Amino acid sequence: MDASRTSPLVSKALLLAAVALATTVVTFSSAHAGPFPAADPDGPVLRVQVVYPGDRAPGSIEARRLAAGMAEPFVSSADAALIFRAARYWDPDRLQLTMRAGGRSAVATVNSRHVQRAGGSLLLALAPVHVDGDVWLPLEFLTAVLAPAAGDDVDWDPGMQVLTVGGRRADLLTLTLDETSDATTLVLGCAKALAWRLERSAPDTLALTLDEANAAPALLGAVPAEGLVAGGVLAQLPGGVRVAVALGPRAGGWNVETAEDGREIRLALQAREGGVPEEPAPAAAPDGPAAVPAGRDVRVVVIDPGHGGSDRGAVGDGGTPEKDLMLDLAEELRQQLRRLDFQVVLTRDDDRDLEPEQRAEAANRAGGDVFVSLHADGWFGAGASGVTTFAAPQDDEPLPDLADGFTPWHLAQRRHAIASGELAALVQPRLVAVSGSPDRGIVRLDARVLQGVDMPAVMVEVGFLTDPGQERSLLDGGRRRELAAAIAEAVAAFRGGGRDGKPRASSSQEEPW
Repeated sequence: MDASRTSPLVSKALLLAAVALATTVVTFSSAHAGPFPAADPDGPVLRVQVVYPGDRAPGSIEARRLAAGMAEPFVSSADAALIFRAARYWDPDRLQLTMRAGGRSAVATVNSRHVQRAGGSLLLALAPVHVDGDVWLPLEFLTAVLAPAAGDDVDWDPGMQVLTVGGRRADLLTLTLDETSDATTLVLGCAKALAWRLERSAPDTLALTLDEANAAPALLGAVPAEGLVAGGVLAQLPGGVRVAVALGPRAGGWNVETAEDGREIRLALQAREGGVPEEPAPAAAPDGPAAVPAGRDVRVVVIDPGHGGSDRGAVGDGGTPEKDLMLDLAEELRQQLRRLDFQVVLTRDDDRDLEPEQRAEAANRAGGDVFVSLHADGWFGAGASGVTTFAAPQDDEPLPDLADGFTPWHLAQRRHAIASGELAALVQPRLVAVSGSPDRGIVRLDARVLQGVDMPAVMVEVGFLTDPGQERSLLDGGRRRELAAAIAEAVAAFRGGGRDGKPRASSSQEEPW
């Protein structure tokens, strides 16, 4: 028989024999003392956090240390497939697992360190093992095989037990709030020592900036209200990470401490001695206005996604319609506000036509305490950019003395002009800080959408869709989340100390009709 023409059956038999021999040899090496550790099916279990860039939600998986005496974790093939959106095929006869990610396949054999993939084989430091009905893969298989196939960057932090998949390396990994009877501490867990600076960006707000740092995407957004913290926002800026915290009415002093290794930053807020200061007594003059308490009773926030239906609003060069982006932003803002214990009403939650008067009427019927209308700007060229907040103009002209409690439509917003301006002053700087866009300021304008709204109200233009850079930014789900968190933080600051449900004292222009 011609040796160069071996039959398919003989070739298959030789191949199976070679695979069986290789498996037997490696299994023997793993089970005996030598360079390869023995498998330990009862090894320690780890809880690993998996974070991703963009809109993909973070997750948590169970990993195991299955190689005796080795710190490297193993991940089940089921979890690995979910992380990299990979397909997997199991051959029980050959004990081979094929995983396909990004159009590329790799074959791993149980108890063998050899991995077959396009372009040749790879020798792993540890071999995959079969435990509890699944193939468990060493972390190296994820970082050296699956991640390159899927086109993802992967970073493993063994100290924090965080696996970052895709995008930039995260330096800020965790944020927690620890509360006691007289203090609330915001704790930042970092991958390395980070330079920080603290400033009081507003009378009721502390801003902690971590220079040249990147935050895990899961952390971006609203900081929940807890203890002495009335809410806040964590944003990724071009030069680092900014954590802005709104101070509750009981907050007094504060200080920042760093752990010895620099990987934990603690912002501790101390309660004011004696608790919340008592409200001052009314002025002696019988006709004088009552003193205004530190906070407002803001419970219901009405969000108005601009345009809709046949009204597309501004349209970017890439064809992005304002109406769709503002609905997405409104949905994100609703989630952020709910985390801060607000009730939220949307004037529209689908794509339909809605006149400005209908929006105002919906807000009034909902019993809203704050109204925020969301828009994106547009211009005839790409040169205009920036963020603007609009509020009703304030004038000294007295409101007419009307009978029967009737408020003319065009005067409904005028009596809230002072409070609307205060809300605008909280919204505008936060949007500018998060977006990094030019500050076009606060504009006092009798906008049609605000005229009939009988509550403090603002209209925000979060950017110019006709500016290609701002259009790309607004299309980014992470950026929209940051914008929503900035607005939510401003509303929480506007509410201030009124979370106890006490009624809001009114200025002379806001007396009930």
